[in-house]
Amino acid sequence: MSGFQNQSFGSAQSAPPLPPIPQQHQAAAPLIAQKTGPAPPVSFGAPPAANALKPQPTGKRANLSQATPQNPFGF
Repeated sequence: MSGFQNQSFGSAQSAPPLPPIPQQHQAAAPLIAQKTGPAPPVSFGAPPAANALKPQPTGKRANLSQATPQNPFGF
């Protein structure tokens, strides 16, 4: 014996009855295939206009030895 059969947990009330399971009266309609149009053109990567971007000098350089929480790059 494991000892669980003799233990009582609070009052001796039984669990409430389970609610009835609803019955399905209609069968689900089968899936019907639909026509689709042609796939849209797909391209990956940056657009061609992205090649025109050039770095812009700001005149400032980061000085990490002077960095603070308010100025994390030390400008």
